[in-house]
Amino acid sequence: MDIKNLHKAKKNKADEFYTLYKDIENEIKGNYDSQLENKIVLMNCNDGFDSNFWSYFHQNFSYHKLKKIIGISYQNDKSACKIEYTGGNDANIYDACITKLSRNGNFSSKESTEILKGADLVVTNPPFSLFRDYINHIVEHKKDFIEMVEGVKSIKI
Repeated sequence: MDIKNLHKAKKNKADEFYTLYKDIENEIKGNYDSQLENKIVLMNCNDGFDSNFWSYFHQNFSYHKLKKIIGISYQNDKSACKIEYTGGNDANIYDACITKLSRNGNFSSKESTEILKGADLVVTNPPFSLFRDYINHIVEHKKDFIEMVEGVKSIKI
């Protein structure tokens, strides 16, 4: 995707960019191995079990020697869920603990911010129209991050 399409998407508030599993694997595997070891990785703009980020980090949990992965997906006008995995059956992406949240999972909500505070690293594809607010929120809480938007990567780790 070229930058003109990203600007058009921002103007139209077209936030649904999905990062391919292969792109996540190409960026992460081998490039961040030592930085991921024994870390809690938060995917706070996630689509639950349908997320390629969730699939990648779940299936490569042991490879990266992770401590925990957490996914939160925004649910607009209903309660969201937090999904957590601390090891077990890496191949089964549904092997996870599911906790219903009291709010919709917005990344800046008090509930999501408390979850963020317990994470070491954020890896996700944030809503494009809120990208600046999202990055500011992550930086404000002094979290390392790998943000992947199709064709654009902002990395601080």
